[in-house]
Amino acid sequence: MLRSLLPALFTLSMVIVTSTAAAHGPFPQTTRVTFHPSDPNTILIQATFGMMITHDGGNSWSWICYEAVGFAFEEVLIAQPTSTILDDGSVVVASRRGLSRGTPDACTFASPNEALEKAFLVDLERHPSDGASAFVVTANARTENLVYGTADNGATWAPTGDPIDAVLFESLSVAPSDSTHMYLTATEPITAQNDTYRTLFYRTDDSGASWDRLEVTDPDTGSYLVLLATKPTDPNVAVMMDLNRLDYTARRLYRTTDGGDHWSRITDLEGKRITSATWSTDGTALWFGGSSGTGLWVSSNDGATVSTVNADLEVYCMNFRDGELWTCSNQFTDGFAVGRSSDGGETFTGVFNFNDIRGLVECDDDSQVESVCAVQFLD
Repeated sequence: MLRSLLPALFTLSMVIVTSTAAAHGPFPQTTRVTFHPSDPNTILIQATFGMMITHDGGNSWSWICYEAVGFAFEEVLIAQPTSTILDDGSVVVASRRGLSRGTPDACTFASPNEALEKAFLVDLERHPSDGASAFVVTANARTENLVYGTADNGATWAPTGDPIDAVLFESLSVAPSDSTHMYLTATEPITAQNDTYRTLFYRTDDSGASWDRLEVTDPDTGSYLVLLATKPTDPNVAVMMDLNRLDYTARRLYRTTDGGDHWSRITDLEGKRITSATWSTDGTALWFGGSSGTGLWVSSNDGATVSTVNADLEVYCMNFRDGELWTCSNQFTDGFAVGRSSDGGETFTGVFNFNDIRGLVECDDDSQVESVCAVQFLD
């Protein structure tokens, strides 16, 4: 994952923001696109230097710095947070430093749960059909972990079930067609009690009340598993990647069609720097994308075979809505930081560039965003 702001190439406002970020971290990159569950004009983009939000379908974009959310820039450099937007407009952000929830105007952020305020969190997923609900998982190899859920736009959070193992959870996926089905990946490091490094897969079919644990034996020691997507029309079909812990590059991709009982390699993509995957809403197309010359690939059979659809595109995230494929891309090589395609990824129209940021979200002078983020504009 890449983290930073852009160099001084654009408008005056972005030059000011950029100069601050450039002093702290590496290259700017968009990393996540989230659509509001009921308002098509509201879109949240996550990047290495903060979050951008639009309420007018992309005509104007406003910036939220991570410091206002409650995360120091140096912490974000280590690991990108994950974010989502809920039905009432609340932006929720999870990181290795805890959980933070913003007011619907995104001006003030605070932890909504004492147990999660400083918890080590690795993934956050919104409920696929209930925009007021979301899930987050803790990751601690020294004590048992929990999956927490909210049903009131992030105002309150509670465990979905009993504690799970003391392992390092890595990712969480909620099945779009049946939210009672959820998946987790984890690693069990070598300890005094455990002399074997294990890569693990967990699943539930009762909304997280209980979890089945399965060991995935194919990945090499020194890697970990990250869930990429679950098929929108079949909760038993999912894809994940095996990442190298040293350089965070994908070694292999896997697919399951039986809820994780068996995994098979997607051999056509071995050695590619895959970063993300997404299905079309009807489940007929599955795209894989990556960086460093990987390009964009598509499959019509859930990853059994794949073919190149756009060899030149840099892809750092993907999402799908209303017949359009959206990607986080490289503004400097692709011409856009976020784009969308209505022809399956062959051509793209730019939706967002860094110079589209008009400034901070509009807040009172004494708000967190105004008091913390404005300093970066003036630094």
